Amino acid sequence: MRDNFAYAREFLTKEVPEVKVLDSNASYLAWVDISALGMNAEDFCKYLREKTGLIISAGNGYRGNGHEFVRINLACPKELVIDGMQRLKQGVEELSEK
Repeated sequence: MRDNFAYAREFLTKEVPEVKVLDSNASYLAWVDISALGMNAEDFCKYLREKTGLIISAGNGYRGNGHEFVRINLACPKELVIDGMQRLKQGVEELSEK
């Protein structure tokens, strides 16, 4: 699972610089700062689900400034992580075109 986290971090850093992956002790959860997108986490998660089919969790339920973060579960086969990262990239690109 650490390989999945490393892949997701590297992919998002290179391909989706608008978001930032936080350092984490969890090997299967990625916390991602989406504040630069100008959309709260709940709306962003709903948007991704509708536009790309990707389902991730909004950080709103986790105190503090969770409305600026999403949580991505990486406890799955790497092929699904790769697909999810591509969908996330697609969603951010489409959002930027608006």
